[in-house]
Amino acid sequence: MSSRNDDDSGWIEHHQKKRCRGHSAGRRCSKGVGGTGNDSVDANVPQQPITPHSPLQPFVLVLVGLPGSGKSTFSIKLENAMPRKFTRVNQDKLGSRKACEQLTRDALRMGRVAVIDRCNFDAQQRQNWAGIAEEAGVPCDCVVFSFKEDVCLRRCEQRINHETIKAHMAREVVERMASQFRPPVPHEKKCFFRNGKHHHIVKCNGGEEYRNVQYVSSFTKADQLVMRYIVS
Repeated sequence: MSSRNDDDSGWIEHHQKKRCRGHSAGRRCSKGVGGTGNDSVDANVPQQPITPHSPLQPFVLVLVGLPGSGKSTFSIKLENAMPRKFTRVNQDKLGSRKACEQLTRDALRMGRVAVIDRCNFDAQQRQNWAGIAEEAGVPCDCVVFSFKEDVCLRRCEQRINHETIKAHMAREVVERMASQFRPPVPHEKKCFFRNGKHHHIVKCNGGEEYRNVQYVSSFTKADQLVMRYIVS
């Protein structure tokens, strides 16, 4: 049996057998998980411009959000628009975290952007992908899907033939994920000059560091961000 920190699907399988007995201690946002729940990019989070790059400059793009928050829609749009540039890394499809790690490394070696389509609900989950980016010497971006819990639940319940979350188990999975959801919170941005180029790092709570951290809380804003990554 997979542990909670090994992969999202293993966590879901584990909790199918252990019914919810109340939420664990920790913040649960009623407006929107990890954000304000309105229709704009979170005004309280410093937004960084996406650094222009060429298709031959790979990086890791870590998606963060509850089931049903739009991560797969986002990653599929990127890959469909530019399959030679973006590689979707989805554990529901690949079956294990190890397979995801291998595909991520393969994509980076091919000069592509590895889009990590998993819940990545806490810093320990996300650190795995940031570590692969560091190992490959490439940047790591993060996009947080900050949608209301009830929106995510409704979308999960409406899914047909989803690989891991069936309609009858959607409420338990979404509610438990929400109770443990800890998105990165930027608190400092550092700029520096290296190898003739300007770089910047966004430092977050818990020691996480990314090139960019973007919060989106509407599907319109998510589509706009897709376009920004496509044209950048």
